[in-house]
Formats: sequence, structure tokens, C-alpha cells
Amino acid sequence: MYSRSSTKSNTEQGASPAPRRERDLTLDLVKGIAILLVIMVHNMAHTNGESAADMVVMTFSQCAIPCFFMAAGAVYLNGPGDPAGFGKGDAVKQFRKILRVYLGLAFWKALYLAVYHSFGAPVPGMRDILTYVFIFGSLPGVNTSHFWFMEAYITILLIAPLLKEVYLRNRGLFLYIVFVLFLFENGLTGAGLLVRLVCQFILHKEPFLLGNFGAVDPFHFQYSFCIFYYMVGGVLYEKRREIPRRYAAVSFAAGLLGLILIRYSQYETFLWKGSMVVSGHFWVSTLLMASGFFLLLTGIPGVEGASEGPGVPGAGSRLPRAAEFFARTVGQSTEMIFYIHMPLLVMIDRALYPRLLPYDGILLCAAESLIPAALGVLLTFAVRGIKGASGSGAVSRDV
Repeated sequence: MYSRSSTKSNTEQGASPAPRRERDLTLDLVKGIAILLVIMVHNMAHTNGESAADMVVMTFSQCAIPCFFMAAGAVYLNGPGDPAGFGKGDAVKQFRKILRVYLGLAFWKALYLAVYHSFGAPVPGMRDILTYVFIFGSLPGVNTSHFWFMEAYITILLIAPLLKEVYLRNRGLFLYIVFVLFLFENGLTGAGLLVRLVCQFILHKEPFLLGNFGAVDPFHFQYSFCIFYYMVGGVLYEKRREIPRRYAAVSFAAGLLGLILIRYSQYETFLWKGSMVVSGHFWVSTLLMASGFFLLLTGIPGVEGASEGPGVPGAGSRLPRAAEFFARTVGQSTEMIFYIHMPLLVMIDRALYPRLLPYDGILLCAAESLIPAALGVLLTFAVRGIKGASGSGAVSRDV
């Protein structure tokens, strides 16, 4: 998530390179909270908690994935732009980043296969293994369903340079694309609910299927809502100081309440009972909730940059100590936490869950979620230490 200005031409002429851009810890704070919510979602899916508190927390967790992509968009779209446009060097750098993410995903899929095989998963043939590891396949008995997130991230990385060029050079076109994405990804979902309620309770007729408009969706593929939040993140981050925090708070509260009511319309209960909001990422309420939450954290008054220490610009503007510690540890270790949390949850369930069943609920889920987070932080810092000792440079900490 560090951003560096393009200074090759300056250094070749003997000029001093541009200073390194500071790391904004508020984005790490967003990511840290989001990864804990992701763990809780995957943990609570098979728990027996039935309280209203469980339901509220798990409904709030719907903003985790949108916040991840908004943070990624905030970093890339607002990073240093080359006035000469996207060049050959930029393309090489972008493909290296995509390759790193792709090979990392392949490595972890192979490791998951070994772990789940030890849990009793069947041994597949070599063709199935190669398809699973390298061609985005799946295998019975190996739970990698959450890896869709990294596949979506690769999808966005492939088109991110195009999005940034439009963002920098034609803001009107950029906002037009955002609107089109909103229309098909969020607008139709909300309009469909409204039409269903009107037809059901007023006209007493079968509702129209507005989802059929998806046939002309220009972004008609699986991860279009991720692109939408990626683009929204870039705009919100740029405007975060201009939007009053009270508006962000109202947006968050209204979105959470709206999503709770949408969930009630789906299940007719305010209790948890293991049921997530259907199409949770596609509601306008989710957009309001995630945007408000993102702005509340990234727009903290007086916090600019990473505040690395004395002599660094912005060093006097810091997050609260506990929040900064959380951002520097959990928030900067989200990739490792994401990959290790699912096998760890399986191990925890097998070892402890039968004994803890009487205490099942949101508090137990939160406590269990801290275990993968803590181990992920330790492993991340261990890997950074190894790479630093070997002289291979700093570990990439991009979103």
C-alpha cells in the first residue's frame, strides 16, 4: 500500500527523487476491522447463536468486502499518476503485481489441498490438481469458496490501469461508469424489492422480474460489484475531508437499519439463526453502510499519512495509540490472515467446538476470530523479517 512517485527521469538528470508517500494508517484500520468481520462471517455461518445482537453484527459484516475493495481503489486511484500516461514500465509493473497475486493464490490452494487431505479429503488425480491450483478450479472436500475474493482482485488488477486513466483524465466518464455499475449492481436490486412489495401488498399480483434487465448489463460478469466499490473507494477517499462526518454517520446508520429491514423481509425475524442477507452486497443499504463506515474511519480529523515518527511530515497527527497498533499489526497483515483463517477455524471447531457449544454466539465467535488474526500477524512479521534478513526487500503490503 506504499505509493511511490515515478522519478526515473528526475534521478537520471541528477535531481533528488520525490519523497516516499506516507502510508495512511486509516486505510489499514479499515482493512483490519474488515478482515475480522470476514472471519466472523465464516465462523458464524455454522454456529447456533440466535440473538438479535448476533443478527446486527452479522448484518454489519456485509460491509467488509465492499470496504476491502474501497480501500484498494483509494490507494491505486489516488496514487501518483504519470502525466505521460500508462507506459511500458507501468505495464510491466502491473503484470508483476498480478503475477504475484496469482502465484500466491496458487501456492495457498496447493497448501489447502495438503491440509484438507489430512482432514480426510479425497486425493484427486493430477489433472484435477492442476486445474484446481492453476486454473481457478475447485475440489470436493477442500473449502476454498472464499478464494473468490482473490479471483475478483485479479480481475480488477487487470483493468485497474484503464480505470485510473479514466479517473485522472476524464472524471465525467469515470462517474458515468460508476453510475452504470450502480444501476445494474445496486439499483435493480432495490427497485426489484420495491416492485415486489407494491405488487404483493397493493396490486395483489405477481411481481415483475426486474432482474431480467441484467441481459443488457455491460459489466455482465461475476465481480462487477467489486469493480463498483473499487471505483467508489477512489472517489470517497479523495473527498473524505470535504464530506461532513455527521453525513457519514447518518449514511452508516441508515444503511445498517435498511439492511436489517431487508433481512426481515427475507426471513421475517430479527434473530440471527445462521441466515445472512440474501444478495447482501447488492443492496443500496449496503452501499450506504459501507460508504459511511469507510468515511468515518478514513476521515478521522487531523490524521494524515502514517505518522512514522519525528521529522516525518504529519508526525504530529496520529491515530489513537490502540487504533494505530491495530492498524500496523492486523491491518497490515490481512493477506496472511485471509489465507490461514479457514483451515484454522476448521481445527478450532474440531478441537473445541463440542465443548463450547453451550456458549455459542457472537461473543464466542469474536473470541475465536482473534486466533487466526493473531497467528496471521505473527506469520506476516516473521515473513517480513526473513525477507528483510535475506535482502530481498520489503514485503508488498498492497490491499
